Amino acid sequence: MFHAWRIAFVFMLFQAGRAMAQVPVDTSNGPTELSQRQPAEDWQPIVGPNRFQLDNVGTGNLDQDSIAGPNTCGTSVDCDSKEGPQLDVFRGYRVKQGGIEWIVGDGNQFGMFSFGSDHYAESGLQSGLEIGLRFQFLAGPDRTDMPPRVFDFSIGYQKRQLIGGFAYDVAIAVLAASDFEGSSRDGVRFPGHAVGYLTLTDSVDVVFGADFLDRADIRLLPVAGLIWCPTPVLRLELVFPTPRIDWQITDKRRLYLNGGLGGDTWAIERDSELDDLVTYRDLRIGIGLERIEAGDTPTAIEIAFLFDRKLEFRSGDGDYRPNGTVMIRAITRY
Repeated sequence: MFHAWRIAFVFMLFQAGRAMAQVPVDTSNGPTELSQRQPAEDWQPIVGPNRFQLDNVGTGNLDQDSIAGPNTCGTSVDCDSKEGPQLDVFRGYRVKQGGIEWIVGDGNQFGMFSFGSDHYAESGLQSGLEIGLRFQFLAGPDRTDMPPRVFDFSIGYQKRQLIGGFAYDVAIAVLAASDFEGSSRDGVRFPGHAVGYLTLTDSVDVVFGADFLDRADIRLLPVAGLIWCPTPVLRLELVFPTPRIDWQITDKRRLYLNGGLGGDTWAIERDSELDDLVTYRDLRIGIGLERIEAGDTPTAIEIAFLFDRKLEFRSGDGDYRPNGTVMIRAITRY
């Protein structure tokens, strides 16, 4: 059995590894490098690739002198203003995120309670090696056997860079996802992504690339779309597979709508002691309220509707479709 002391030991390794894995940013390599972290009061809003991210970038900013992109500090934004949240120039396809998530369900409805963080680099860092750790406690289903809990352990490297009117974000990781009761070898995967951003106009960027999930149901997804910022307080990220709309409602609050693909693939041991792979998948549409105050990491409360849910086994024994449900989560982005 996966005893509590093993979880505690892995968690201590995670904390130690994360502290050692932080990669300082070298600012001596010319104008395209991301800067080291700056005090929140030194921020300035900037227009460039993936502009108007509406995140607090007290966690590692681009400095004003390091921007080679077009139209630095657009005319629609007061560059001398130091109130309200900072608008990121370039955050990347994914940033480090942690939190608590509850998919409501029990019995054949199939629910899940999970907590932890992923392996992506923090916002504003040009590159870094990070460790991810996530615990998932399952509720149901009664109609087929599932383990009571599954775990995700990962380590990944990510690099982001801004080069004039072009920016990119690439990442690769090793992920072990399993209940760690039987053979966990089939639960080892290698997810990654490569995404580029090209500035078309002062308010429009083209996004293109690929997201390699390496899941049993979906190996690869294209990434394509537009980021459009019609006003300084509205950002439309019309990008497949993770569309999002941000609306700045106050200096310290924003409302957002998002969508995407949820789920994961785990190596498990069935009640018959057969080693199997199980994949849970859903589509989700959510609404959230995010707090973005200078000097703090952004935090959010989100509620989402989950539909088109599937639970599929490699063996085919026990596949079924749970009904739609609700997910509630609290998120911190670093």
